[in-house]
Amino acid sequence: MPSHALVLFFEWVSLLGAGLLGLKLFKSGLYRRYRFFFVYLISLVPYGICLLLLDVNSGLYQKFWTVTTPLFWLLYVLVVFELCGLILKKYKGLYTLGRWAMGAGLAVAVTLSLLTLLPRISPATPQLSKIMGYILATERGVDFSLAIFILLILLFLSRYPVPLSRNVAVHSVVFQSFS
Repeated sequence: MPSHALVLFFEWVSLLGAGLLGLKLFKSGLYRRYRFFFVYLISLVPYGICLLLLDVNSGLYQKFWTVTTPLFWLLYVLVVFELCGLILKKYKGLYTLGRWAMGAGLAVAVTLSLLTLLPRISPATPQLSKIMGYILATERGVDFSLAIFILLILLFLSRYPVPLSRNVAVHSVVFQSFS
């Protein structure tokens, strides 16, 4: 089986998994508790199908990706905020500190990612390519800062006895696997 066919297979399986998990959250009523995660899962399915059905070399694919990618960053951040809020629900002071740390870390990571990209973008670069370069750099910063934040939360939780419900633990593992 060629490697691109294997990647397509796993993309379709991932979309099926997201759809089934979203359906399970809806049927069990947990979509009310995990609002942003539910929205992320439900929006991931049509988004992924559109990306898989569009021609990668077309302008429509490029424009669709350019418009929708920042919306998914927002969902990533909201899901991590939701996760942090669920973990630290009983500890309001720690939750506020975590929110500030996440906001500051996100700003620093995105800024550093954009600064590392600036030497590569010349005035002769086509405008759409510049935009895509900035989007990729910003995505790198957002993903990196959220990963570091989640690792720091896990480090914090391993050092201090903050009890986690089973659902919150599963929620964090599933979100890590889908992101």
